[in-house]
Amino acid sequence: MSNISKAKTTKTVIYLGPTIRGVAAKGTIYKNGIPDSLKEAKDKDRRLGELIIDIDGLPDAMNELRKKDSRLSMVYKSILEGGE
Repeated sequence: MSNISKAKTTKTVIYLGPTIRGVAAKGTIYKNGIPDSLKEAKDKDRRLGELIIDIDGLPDAMNELRKKDSRLSMVYKSILEGGE
C-alpha cells in the first residue's frame, strides 16, 4: 500500500533554471524528488523553486521562458546574473 501512495505523490519535475555548478544543470529531469543540493539551494534562494517545473507543465513553461518580460524569464535572468 505504501508503494502505491508514494507513486501517486512522486511527480517528475524538470529544472529549467541556469546551470549551477554542483547543484543542478539546466534541463535536468528528476523522477523521485530533487537532490539535497538543489533542495538546499532552493531553501537559500526561493526563486529556484519557480524554475522547478512539473513535467506536464513543460510546454507552457518553455513558452513563458521565451517571452522576455514574463515572470519566469525574469526569474531566470536574475539568477543567471546573480541578482536578487
